[in-house]
Amino acid sequence: MKPNGYLFFPGGASVNDSFTRSDDDYLVIQGNSGYKNPTTISLTDREINLKIPSIYWKEGTYVLYDVFEGVCYYTFFGIDRDANISVVDKVGEITISKFSLEDKIIEGTFKFEYILVNDDDDSEEGPFQVTGTFDYSLDDEFFD
Repeated sequence: MKPNGYLFFPGGASVNDSFTRSDDDYLVIQGNSGYKNPTTISLTDREINLKIPSIYWKEGTYVLYDVFEGVCYYTFFGIDRDANISVVDKVGEITISKFSLEDKIIEGTFKFEYILVNDDDDSEEGPFQVTGTFDYSLDDEFFD
């Protein structure tokens, strides 16, 4: 995956200091499987957004939660499904294998699971695992 809009704006990492949930700055990393055609969103495209607070801007393995449940968290978009099917994201982990302000780079892996729930009869399908890697430059002006 590459950042959404990669061909127009190659940066995929930015710093957000406007979250109201804490005093931490968050590193926001975005990836999209449809980066080769940034003006069209396909039913098969997948997008992941990872948000890492400044206290974890170092090598290590951390718990990764779905939106707003924890400190490091993710949002995952693009599952093509019927209207009566809900996606339930599960806790995962993020491993930062390299974080260097000198080289201005962050590298690592992430994984989490999700299940599909039929809202009509509460039946479940899954779990399905999502795994990925990231290797992004810290090109945000925050790191200058």
